[in-house]
Amino acid sequence: MVEKLKIRDFIYLDVERMKSIFAQSYEGITESLTKEKSNRKTISGKGGGSGGIPFFVELKGELGGEILFENKETETKTLHDNMYNIVEEVLKDQELIYIIEKDDDKIKKVWKEGTFSKEISDNSFVLIKGRVMIDDYKNFANIATNFNELETLFGGGQSSGFNPEIMEMILTLIKIFYKNELFVKVLPYHDEPYLRFIGNLNREFLRDSIESITFKYSTNPVSDWYFFGQISSIFPKNYNPLEYINETKYGKIIQEAGNINTILNNLAQSGIEIKNNYDLDQIDVSKLENVTKRDIEFLKSFHLDKFDYAVLKNVGMDTVFESVFNAFRGIDYILSTKFPSITFTPIAIYRGD
Repeated sequence: MVEKLKIRDFIYLDVERMKSIFAQSYEGITESLTKEKSNRKTISGKGGGSGGIPFFVELKGELGGEILFENKETETKTLHDNMYNIVEEVLKDQELIYIIEKDDDKIKKVWKEGTFSKEISDNSFVLIKGRVMIDDYKNFANIATNFNELETLFGGGQSSGFNPEIMEMILTLIKIFYKNELFVKVLPYHDEPYLRFIGNLNREFLRDSIESITFKYSTNPVSDWYFFGQISSIFPKNYNPLEYINETKYGKIIQEAGNINTILNNLAQSGIEIKNNYDLDQIDVSKLENVTKRDIEFLKSFHLDKFDYAVLKNVGMDTVFESVFNAFRGIDYILSTKFPSITFTPIAIYRGD
């Protein structure tokens, strides 16, 4: 009986990442890369006999000993699709890809418990089958910009309770932080909507325009799709980077670096150099004009050691600006992905088995 063919309908394929994985999967297969007048790139394989990769050997027979990669405008999608099939099979054979399916109760359990990283590392390749939600912020911004007209067109009027000020704030948020981002949210378990993989797509690698894709399948397709990619971050259950920024000794020093250095500079102008907290106890502030007892207590509260004082003495602009960027990191944390979501880098999206 003839084995049933696997026909995949590719929605998205990151060709550059896929080529990199392909080359690393067959270490040394690419020996030379040259440019020709026709603006084509040729990759010649080593060996060329029975020792070569079957797919390459077959193509070499058809293409006169070379595998052709046209430039981005004309490069054949057929070759890329076949290359992906090989990459997926090789990674499966080498057990370098973790397959996540809806009946994988073990993964569902550890995911909810916050111990997902004990089963899968945060740089693993994954093949996920699940429902998808597509979030196109470029399109959302366009809708928000023209919301008044659209609301009137669809009969919302003033009766909808729409607040234009809120929509304006949302639009500002999108323009600053999301801009033209295109996100996919993959839900492998239909009964656990909070367990999801989140990744952003490069529009360049879509096989069709996003408008065409959402027209055909909607932004929440009915059927499950397959997603091949690499995990980016698995967030711990109680992970909060702001605790490090705000609560640790280092974080507190950075936040108050300006005030600390002002006091140290004032002491230096009075001929007093501080090398450790013991030096602070020897200071008679009654003899100083620009340093108060409160300033000394302020320095003591940080429990600075010899190393801290040495670093602060030679503080650079990177440290001065760090408190500012830490404030931005706080905003980033509020807007960023958190447990139980997992971020990943999508490499291929397709329909079919």
